[in-house]
Amino acid sequence: MDSAFPTLPFASREIIDGHVHNRVDEEYGEGSRHIAALPGDMRIMRCDYEFRRDASGPAVGQDFLKFHYKLNGRNVLRFAGRPDTLLETGRSVIAYHPEGLVKDDCFAAGVREVSLTIACRRSAILDLLRTSSDELPKPARRYFDCADSDFLCDELPLSLRMKEALGDLDRPGFSPWLQQIHVEAKVLDLICLSFHELTSRDQFIGPSFSLKARDIDMLHAVRTALESDFRQPITIPALCRQFATNRSKLSEGFRILFGETIFEYIHKLRMEHARLLLTDTDSPLSEIADQVGYSRQSSFSTAFRQHHGFRPLDVRRNSPLRATRMPGSA
Repeated sequence: MDSAFPTLPFASREIIDGHVHNRVDEEYGEGSRHIAALPGDMRIMRCDYEFRRDASGPAVGQDFLKFHYKLNGRNVLRFAGRPDTLLETGRSVIAYHPEGLVKDDCFAAGVREVSLTIACRRSAILDLLRTSSDELPKPARRYFDCADSDFLCDELPLSLRMKEALGDLDRPGFSPWLQQIHVEAKVLDLICLSFHELTSRDQFIGPSFSLKARDIDMLHAVRTALESDFRQPITIPALCRQFATNRSKLSEGFRILFGETIFEYIHKLRMEHARLLLTDTDSPLSEIADQVGYSRQSSFSTAFRQHHGFRPLDVRRNSPLRATRMPGSA
């Protein structure tokens, strides 16, 4: 079952209820990986681990089409005789890994990997679509018409809808007898969203809107500035003045280049910072809410739960800081 995925280095392997479970040896890191089979020769791999030293895991291609969604992490895909591919937080990938092609997944020490990967046969996708590859848009068709020896890969944004589907997988809210249907539905949802992202992105970049090299540099500078100033009130007109650009170039360019709007990105930064404060400090919730731009704690709690899928109090109760204080309490 796990032949579709790279070997996880420094990890044990066991079969539990028909699923493959890998756990990283405590000497080399922490965390685990779980692989499950789904109907239609599909496999799903969930990862949450971190290594204490640089590590790599080899994989030999088994003719699978893969969909990767990286919620957190930074790793390099290395193929013999091909350029390295860097995958970072907030990105997704569609890739065809042909039979026999060897690759290495390379992970840096101290970087937590949280991701989900789906592997399936190309024929299974065509069966689901009930169509032939000739009828597909060109960006998607190339994955089905390529030679069996061709490696193909497209890096895409991890869209808000993808994040919502990934979150739904971790909080199903259904009775056990419905869980399997729920998982299969969300897996198909993710595949659909990936192909939608792949085939629709070219619609936004045409003769009427193009990004020059200086525009791309400007947009990267905007994103860097947002990462420093996300706690402050931010408006589009103010950013336009600061970076000497117009609203269309700023707003549309940012969305095209990074796969999310400026305010979606600011919201993500604020919610991630709030989670860090909940984990690493004992600041009151009201103070944390204020630090990330919310005057009302209730509004902050609602936004936090919608983004992360759990409440601020759940993070606080499970934080390492709270755990270290437990023995002295009571």
